[in-house]
Amino acid sequence: MIFHQTFNSNANYNFNIAIYSDTVWENHFHKNLELIYILKGNLTCTLNSTTYKMTAGDFGLCLPYDIHSYVPQKGCEYWILVFSGDFVHSFSKEIVGKIGNGCVFRAKKTIER
Repeated sequence: MIFHQTFNSNANYNFNIAIYSDTVWENHFHKNLELIYILKGNLTCTLNSTTYKMTAGDFGLCLPYDIHSYVPQKGCEYWILVFSGDFVHSFSKEIVGKIGNGCVFRAKKTIER
């Protein structure tokens, strides 16, 4: 089943941020962008039917309306920021109507915590 997170699909300049421990998020989508960062442990991310194994230090980016889910392994902690495209207006204009093809990346050591 896929659900629409309406609370992440409304209002201009809307954002929310939280740290989760061992929380599973089933397939869902929303209008806002989503950035995930793995603080510790491992997590399986499915983005538009492609599965990615993420580990501590990895980031992932979901575009608006991408269908995504997260299944952490025991002991995993991760940070999620969901934010409206109003904060990144130029980027948002470039991705209108596009579907993400999997954006998992790692920051350079100089900026990791």
